[in-house]
Amino acid sequence: MSIRLTPIKDGPFYGIALSSWILCSIVGINVNTNLQAIRPDGSPIEGLYVIGNDMGGFFRHSYPQMFAGTAHGKTTCFARLSSLHAMTGSIYED
Repeated sequence: MSIRLTPIKDGPFYGIALSSWILCSIVGINVNTNLQAIRPDGSPIEGLYVIGNDMGGFFRHSYPQMFAGTAHGKTTCFARLSSLHAMTGSIYED
């Protein structure tokens, strides 16, 4: 839509290619709020944490394809939280 375009008047210009690839699973292994894998009855599987593209539910209803790095940011954040829980039993630092 031309209404969303803004003229670029002064150079030099540089660019990179970004495209909308789906790099994660819309479904996957369900987790609880501590990022532990859960059984069909909702009980956690002790010692098993799931993050990244194998974690189900995060993109359950949509995948924002126009935001590069969304899956990477989610993975980095949840890796830290799951590590905290595995080491201390809580995702919160004191």
